[in-house]
Amino acid sequence: TGWGRSVVGNNLFGIKAGPSWTGGKVEAATHEYENGEMVGIVDAFRSYPSAEASVADFVSLVANNPRYRAALGAGENVAAYAHGLLSGGWATDVDYAHKLQTVATSPSLAAATGAAASVPSSGVGPPVSLIPASFTVPSR
Repeated sequence: TGWGRSVVGNNLFGIKAGPSWTGGKVEAATHEYENGEMVGIVDAFRSYPSAEASVADFVSLVANNPRYRAALGAGENVAAYAHGLLSGGWATDVDYAHKLQTVATSPSLAAATGAAASVPSSGVGPPVSLIPASFTVPSR
């Protein structure tokens, strides 16, 4: 979402509205990588009534789609989680996993969550939960 600058329809994770999506939709400009080249497109994205609904849908999508099992099996390993999402087809950007790791280990996120911002020489910092411990997935 361009570090939050391109959030449309309360869609915090940029989840596209595929043919099976029956909820709200919003058309927005985005980019995809095709054959290693970034191209601009307009696509349909899921729209939510709130940021909380966006988080709930993301959690449900990742938890219930077998494509993302590798991400779920990563435990608190941010790098493995990011690579699991990427291998499941979450993004077309081959640098997505690195970008997600950068966000997870950023001092800004550490300050926002109260976590220590310690990044070892490997460039991979401690895991940071992006979902509050008190969050539960609403029943549908």
